[in-house]
Amino acid sequence: MSTTIVVGGGLAGLTCALESAKFGSVVLIEKAKIGGNSAKATSGINCAIDKSDLKLFYDDVCRSGGDCIDKSLAYTLVQNSQEAIKWLEKQGITFGQPVKLGGHSRARSLRPIDSTGKVLPVGFTLVNTLKKLCQANPRIEILEGYNVRKLIRNDKGQVVGVICRPQNDIENGLEQIIKSDRVVITTGGYAYSNEQNQYLERYAPHLRLTPTTNGNTSIGEGLDLVKTIGGQLVDMTKIQLHPTGFIDPKDPYAITKFLCPEALRGVGGRLVNQLGLRFADELTTRDKLVNAIGEYCLDGQAYLIIDEKMAYEFSPSAIGFYQSKGLLQRVESIEELASKISEKHMILLNIYESCKGMNAPFYIGKVTPVVHFCMGGAKINSSAQVLDEYDQPISGLFACGEVSGGTHGQNRLAGCSLLECTVFGLLAARN
Repeated sequence: MSTTIVVGGGLAGLTCALESAKFGSVVLIEKAKIGGNSAKATSGINCAIDKSDLKLFYDDVCRSGGDCIDKSLAYTLVQNSQEAIKWLEKQGITFGQPVKLGGHSRARSLRPIDSTGKVLPVGFTLVNTLKKLCQANPRIEILEGYNVRKLIRNDKGQVVGVICRPQNDIENGLEQIIKSDRVVITTGGYAYSNEQNQYLERYAPHLRLTPTTNGNTSIGEGLDLVKTIGGQLVDMTKIQLHPTGFIDPKDPYAITKFLCPEALRGVGGRLVNQLGLRFADELTTRDKLVNAIGEYCLDGQAYLIIDEKMAYEFSPSAIGFYQSKGLLQRVESIEELASKISEKHMILLNIYESCKGMNAPFYIGKVTPVVHFCMGGAKINSSAQVLDEYDQPISGLFACGEVSGGTHGQNRLAGCSLLECTVFGLLAARN
């Protein structure tokens, strides 16, 4: 039997580990906690609805990604979307009806539901389900709190293992060598905003101090491993700002912010500026909406408004969570809603217009663009093999999820991150 080492415990890593266990033993190494940024995802996971949707979905992905998108990877993503969802369903996950997210020509983004039909947080549900299956699988060993320091290659250049050590054992330096037949890097991106992030410093220094939805583990350490053995990096300047991160009124300058999910706009949520006016199509692509917020809103801040029906369709428990954190406020009338923006009379008139078709009570929260996702990363082929500077596969080395680059071009389409993790996690396990 073969041995696979998976470095990174988000959705891509868990998917790859679980599937790889069908073919042999697996060692899953995670430097922090299993789940990663995948667990935070809340909007949905995309899937071509039927055969007629395959071309439409592919066109949407390419339109969002622009000229620099790797069309072979985009094609692989879309063509394998239905099989990926079926695989997740076999793991015990049930999905509800699709919703339409920004940049999509039709509703194709799925969210899990429980036995009563209640919508569940998509990232947490997927990660938690696969985590439990991995923990129960006798072929999978999980090393949590371990940091991979180096990849091992044999005299033929094949990657045949890793050198790692406990994350909290820096002083003693007790290193452990683990041999394998293949290594899969699934460590995520480099979208944590701080001055110590060498990748943001080099490729997007203007974003170093911009608020982020990412945890402090997202600093590109998996890319360090790829680079040390000659792996190619692509699209490293392509870093996505999500248009809506919640501003916590108790800590408005916090560098890490809760994501205000795309699905809140998918169910009909409205965005207004300080005059109470809608200023853009809420379901346009993320880059266009970010630009609109910068152009039409003071200080790059806007207000998200939903009503009770929308809150129920999205997830009552999630809305309750945002309320408990002070990120959403419930108001009982259109007049009270307007007062949360300004006391000026014209605001009320504008809010009446902006909220046509909505009914009290309402929920309102302040939002701003946040660093969210890295389109750049390790260059891979359609089998998830890492490529060297000559576009040749590096034997024994794979990458999938946000650590890889090219699939999304210059702008990722909403709902494609979890799909990418699942599709390429399965491909890395099977090739």
